Amino acid sequence: MTPLRSTLAALSLILCTLLAGCGPNSFISLGAISANWYFYGDYTPSPGSPFNSGNLPFGGSLVRTGNQVSGVLHINHPCFGNNATDIPYTGTLINNHLSFTSSSVAGQTLTLQGTLSQNDTVLSTASFQINGGCAVSVYSPELTYTVNSWLNQKGESIPSLTGPWTTYLNTAGPSLTEHLTQSPTADQHGDFALTGNVTVAGSPCFTSGTLQPASFISGYLGQQVILMNDGSTLTATVEAGPNSNLGPALSLDPGTITGGNCNGPIDLSLQSASNP
Repeated sequence: MTPLRSTLAALSLILCTLLAGCGPNSFISLGAISANWYFYGDYTPSPGSPFNSGNLPFGGSLVRTGNQVSGVLHINHPCFGNNATDIPYTGTLINNHLSFTSSSVAGQTLTLQGTLSQNDTVLSTASFQINGGCAVSVYSPELTYTVNSWLNQKGESIPSLTGPWTTYLNTAGPSLTEHLTQSPTADQHGDFALTGNVTVAGSPCFTSGTLQPASFISGYLGQQVILMNDGSTLTATVEAGPNSNLGPALSLDPGTITGGNCNGPIDLSLQSASNP
């Protein structure tokens, strides 16, 4: 586990907002099946489970090779390490039916199945189940997909974050613009690397910065580490999601600037500059 993954794990319980994918494209224009994926579903525990009914957001990479699929998930559940633990899985895609099973992690496994849309971007009529370990058994009812309500989108391919992003026009204080490039493929941890640069207007401390190699997105959560031109470092948890009034959004929160004259916490909300 990387130090940044450990940091993200500690923050994940705060960041359980139910989110769909975002990016320079609209939320209806989703990505491809071999991509970064987000899943969400309500679950019911079996008798003997220490958990109450609840919801489970998780996501990560999905790679299709012929009829085979594989990838690495990060699951926001105490038994799975709260997004900090790599959870590899393998499965099949046959006649638009997706089915996969994770490796055993601390004694529990996750299975998921559902039907992909014709463009391979939305998983509908899906269900998942966790067996063993501290979970004992939790399972979801059949999940449905409603095109007009992103909260009911239980599985979707998240569009690439590649493109320009900028702080909302009504945001007080300095403005920040990011020019991001997301790797088209995930690394061995299921993380999609983020590279790029930022420009800042109105700050007394810095005017530009460069994303560092530890920056990534996996599912709806990730991290950015930005080296600013005054020598300070901006580190923030990335949360990707929709905004019904202002379009696709990225949240860099909680964030911290260390070093320089602007040392301290920071909270930034960004919108797609190419498709606000």
